Amino acid sequence: MSELLPGVFLVDGVGLPGRPGTVNVSLLVADDGTATLVDAGFPGIAEKLAATLLEAGLVPSAVRRVIITHHHPDHTGGLAEVIEMTGAEVWAHAADADVIDGTAPRPAPPHMPPAATRLTVTPVPVDLRLAGGETLGVLGGCEIVHTPGHTAGHLSLFLRSQSLLIAGDILRRDAEAVTRAPEAYTVDPEANEESLRRLAGLAFERFLPYHGDYLNAGASEQIRRDLQLQ
Repeated sequence: MSELLPGVFLVDGVGLPGRPGTVNVSLLVADDGTATLVDAGFPGIAEKLAATLLEAGLVPSAVRRVIITHHHPDHTGGLAEVIEMTGAEVWAHAADADVIDGTAPRPAPPHMPPAATRLTVTPVPVDLRLAGGETLGVLGGCEIVHTPGHTAGHLSLFLRSQSLLIAGDILRRDAEAVTRAPEAYTVDPEANEESLRRLAGLAFERFLPYHGDYLNAGASEQIRRDLQLQ
């Protein structure tokens, strides 16, 4: 377990067997001991989540909701087992919810051949369909920001009091540089750029991408500089 900030934890070791790298599944723990999981990683996450909760002094039922930033399989592959273990609600943007719950077919990445499709993901009902603009009352307020482009319903989370952006896939950080998500996996690059410009207008010191390294100082300035969004 890694505690990035008071109440903000990473679930360690979440990755796909046989592939390099990990992904940043985060856990937000409120003062009352309830928790919000942000994304659900790959199949097999339940054991790692249980270990993180144990280290944090929490039981599985403390997880009250899972916020899914978007429908891609590396964010939803472990969702069914997380819900079975915790009984949590699933929150997602309305534009991605039908894919998550299986009502709509899972689309192939827009610029990749159909054969590049991926993990088999178990559909899970979405309890709350978000529009963006909602604020979750944890850790001083967690603002849910609709950042479409990577998918139609992509979400980012802004914890203003922590000066932290949880970016989902709209941003990455590799070799100390902030980059865009690969265009091959982005359904609407123009909308993605507009979402990046809106995020760049926020002021925050820290950001956590789903893929890549956590940045704990000067984050919004570096994003504007590296992506030339000045």
